Amino acid sequence: MASQYDVENRRETRLLIQWSTLAASNKIIGESLEGNPAYLQWLFIDQLKDTKDQVIYVPSRNMGLPILEAPRLIKPTPTAEQ
Repeated sequence: MASQYDVENRRETRLLIQWSTLAASNKIIGESLEGNPAYLQWLFIDQLKDTKDQVIYVPSRNMGLPILEAPRLIKPTPTAEQ
């Protein structure tokens, strides 16, 4: 029967292998996307198809500030003159 130390040691080893594998795959993905802004834009646009009736904040080219679209959803309140 394995001792508690052996069990913990195997668990730590397994986690280290998982984390290093994940880090390596993230590095590969990051490097492949670094020079491919068109794919990232397509991926962003593709994800918009599932955002029915939601407000989307799209970054502008001016200092990365969002373009706020929320005011277009606000219905004007009737005034006393109407």
